[in-house]
Amino acid sequence: MSLGCNTCTSSTTHVVSVCLMRDFSDRRTIQFHPLTHQHSSELSGSLMTTEQVMASGYLSQIPLGFMVASAALLLALYKITSPHFSSNKQRAWILSTTVSAVMTLSSLPFIMSFLSSFGSVSQVHSYGAMDQYLLRFFQAFLISDLIIGFLSYREEVDMISGWAHHVVYLGIVEIAIHNRLTEIFCLCFIMELPTFVLGMGKIAPTMRSNHLFAITFFLTRIFFHAVLIVSYTLPHNRIITGNLPPIILGLLFCLHSFWFYGCIRGFVRRAKSSKEVEAVEKHEVSDVKDGIIAMEQKKVIQREITPTRRMPAGSS
Repeated sequence: MSLGCNTCTSSTTHVVSVCLMRDFSDRRTIQFHPLTHQHSSELSGSLMTTEQVMASGYLSQIPLGFMVASAALLLALYKITSPHFSSNKQRAWILSTTVSAVMTLSSLPFIMSFLSSFGSVSQVHSYGAMDQYLLRFFQAFLISDLIIGFLSYREEVDMISGWAHHVVYLGIVEIAIHNRLTEIFCLCFIMELPTFVLGMGKIAPTMRSNHLFAITFFLTRIFFHAVLIVSYTLPHNRIITGNLPPIILGLLFCLHSFWFYGCIRGFVRRAKSSKEVEAVEKHEVSDVKDGIIAMEQKKVIQREITPTRRMPAGSS
């Protein structure tokens, strides 16, 4: 299964084509084919392991440059759009909402590949360099969000869901890249869908839907996440992908479960508060009604006690 192809031009007459291949044992090699215009039909070259190419920096130079460019683009996006929002709480969700939309859409080809292979993670198609570009873009967001958060909305960056989360995910993405597990991470980008739903509710409060957020969170970060863990632990998949994916997914599942537990607690708390408010309102209405009835009864009693004054005869 082809994992990707990068092309590097050293001169107008010399092209180096790099093709990354993966066989059934998950051994990936890169073959360099020097091609010249005079001898375009002759192929010669030597095989290199992916580790050797990564050590040389060939595969990482372009994605790292892309990450820097993406970070600059995201910083510019925030600079342009932030004046249109009145509060830091809204501004804090500009990048998160934008990037979560991009990541969710980017995951769709990988989701289709996963479904077409009947849930076999070892058969998920990889797009080679494109996978790395997506992951570098995600890293650019994590870095940009921390930089802007520190400078502009520090009070909105939580220690756990902000600083710790972003730093940990920077490391996880790097692990995915260097262990050639990029397609796995791209497949998991569908889990950014609830982030987009939540972000839209933060930016535009009229679009907030707690129920939609809870549903998308459960479907992607709980149900789909659990399906991936089970799939990666199956022997025929683990032989190809190794033990690293289920371990990382298992740890992240604990975090997602904790967040979902907090989401459910929020629903229960809001429902309880709503009932308490309703009970107080009913009690207040009942008190008002009782007061009105008491006043009416008092007036009736006063009319009965007070003697009626008779007018003198002929006064009319």
